[in-house]
Amino acid sequence: GLRFDEQEYGLQRAMRWPWKASLDYRLGRQERLVGELSYSDAWHEAGRDLLDMWFEWVGTEEAVRIADVQLQSLRDQQRSVERRVEAGDAAAVELQLADAETRRMQSSRNAAAVAAMRAREALASDYPGLPLKLPIPLAEPQALPGTDGEWIEHITSDNHELELAESQAAASRLAAERAGADRLADPTLALHYSDNLDGNRRLLGLTVTLPIGGSARSADAALARSQSRAAEANLRLITDHVRSDARAAIAAARLSLGNWQDLSEAAARMRRAADAAARGYELGELDLSVTLAARRQALEEIGRASCRER
Repeated sequence: GLRFDEQEYGLQRAMRWPWKASLDYRLGRQERLVGELSYSDAWHEAGRDLLDMWFEWVGTEEAVRIADVQLQSLRDQQRSVERRVEAGDAAAVELQLADAETRRMQSSRNAAAVAAMRAREALASDYPGLPLKLPIPLAEPQALPGTDGEWIEHITSDNHELELAESQAAASRLAAERAGADRLADPTLALHYSDNLDGNRRLLGLTVTLPIGGSARSADAALARSQSRAAEANLRLITDHVRSDARAAIAAARLSLGNWQDLSEAAARMRRAADAAARGYELGELDLSVTLAARRQALEEIGRASCRER
C-alpha cells in the first residue's frame, strides 16, 4: 500500500565521425552539381529539339515555295501546248499530257502544303511563344575554319552530356567512399537521469552506443564500389561517343559544302535546261515528253539542293 514518486529522463543524440561529415559535405556538393548539369543537359536537348523542329518547318515551307514555282512553270507550259494545239501544230494528246503533269504537280504541292501545316502546328504547339517567321535567304556558306583537332577540343570542352557523366562518376566515387566509411558505425551518446523511491535513489549516467558492423554494411560498400565502376565505364563510353559524334559532325560540315556547291550547280543547270527545253518546244524543236522530263529532273535537283543546304 505504499506510494512512491519516480521519474526518469533521457536525452540522446547520434554522432557522426568527423571524416564522415567531411565526406557528406563533399558528396552533397557533388550531387548538387549533378542536378545543375542535368538541368543544363535537359535545356540543351530541348534546344536541339527546337532547332530540329524549326528546320523541319522551314524545309516544308521551302518545299511549298519550290512547288509553287514549278506549278506556275507547268501552267505556262500548258498554255504553250494549248496554243500549239489550237494552231494545229501539236496533237491533242500532248495537251492531255501537259494537263496530267500539271495536276500531278498540283497534288505534290498540296501534299507539301499539308506537311508544312503539320510542321507549323507541331512547332506552335510545343513552343507557343515562338514567333513563326521564315528566315531571309542566307548568304552562301563558307568553309569551316580551323583544324579538326581544334573543333574536337571546342566541342568536347563545352558538352553538357560529357560534363554530366563526369560529375556522376565523381559522385559515385564519393558515394562508394562514404559507403566504405559506414563499415565503422556512428556512435550514439545518451545522458540519463532517474529519481526513484521519492528521491531516495538518484542516478545520473552517460552511455555510448556503438553498433557492430556486419555483412550487410560490407555488402552495401561492395555494391557502391560496383556502381562507381559502372559510372566510370559509362563516362568512358560517353567520352568516346561524344568524340565520335564530333568527328562525324566536322567531317559532315566539311563535305557538305562541296556537296551543296555541286548540287546547287546541278540544279541551276537543270533549271536552264528545263527553260531551254520549254523554248525548244514552243519552236517545235523538241517533244513535249522531253520538256516535261527536263522539268521533273530540274525539280528533283532543286529539291535535293534545298535539303542539302538545310
